[in-house]
Amino acid sequence: MLHIYALTDTRTGIPYVGLTTTPRLAKLGPRAEFAGLPIRFAEHLGHLTGGYHCNAKLQAEWDNGLTAADLDFQIIETLPKGTTKLEAERIEVQWMKAFPQVYNIKGLTSVYGERVSDADMDHIKSLLAQGYKGKDVASMTGYSTGTISLIKTGKLAQARAERAAMAEAKKAAMAATVAARREEARIRRNAANRRRSAAKRVLKDAQQAALMAVMYSDPLLTKSTGKINVAGTLRKHGRPLKLTNDFARYIKQRTTP
Repeated sequence: MLHIYALTDTRTGIPYVGLTTTPRLAKLGPRAEFAGLPIRFAEHLGHLTGGYHCNAKLQAEWDNGLTAADLDFQIIETLPKGTTKLEAERIEVQWMKAFPQVYNIKGLTSVYGERVSDADMDHIKSLLAQGYKGKDVASMTGYSTGTISLIKTGKLAQARAERAAMAEAKKAAMAATVAARREEARIRRNAANRRRSAAKRVLKDAQQAALMAVMYSDPLLTKSTGKINVAGTLRKHGRPLKLTNDFARYIKQRTTP
């Protein structure tokens, strides 16, 4: 279910209007100070605190002294179940227009401060294509002639494309960072595995050397007894056999009557 919310700067009364699916409260997590707040509110505070909020104006206010105590988060409308994302965006833009001034800019924005949804932009383009003049389209849609002119010349579409490219670049940079961290972790794991393997080999060689010393010093195994001559076998191969085999042979020789 979709919800329209307003994050209002109580000092000025200017809201940031948004759309969310998570009105529930945040649980105690890595940022304990946000526990008990609505999840979307906690996300905004996290972004503001980190200095990377998507809205430059709101981030600038935060950097200049705005605090969490100055912000009020309210669900202003809960949309009926089954409402599509496009319909929800239209309602969201209507709420933005209902306030004299807002922090956020939804979709495309003209230099005149008007928010234009994707659906409205398509409708305006359709009217212009049908031959309607800019001032007629403005009176029919409620947008200013300046905004209509920007849509007609394609400047708003260009602005949206630039923002989309920036978002994709940011996404790619984040993906590259994650990939680099994973590769670094893999290299560290491989290095640790190699160190463990080397330590195991050193330990095994030491155990084999100790076992050889015991077997070579055992008179039962250094003379011909009709049994397996372990010492001779070891000399023939020039190096110890596998530790398990050496030990098994040695025990067999010592325990056989």
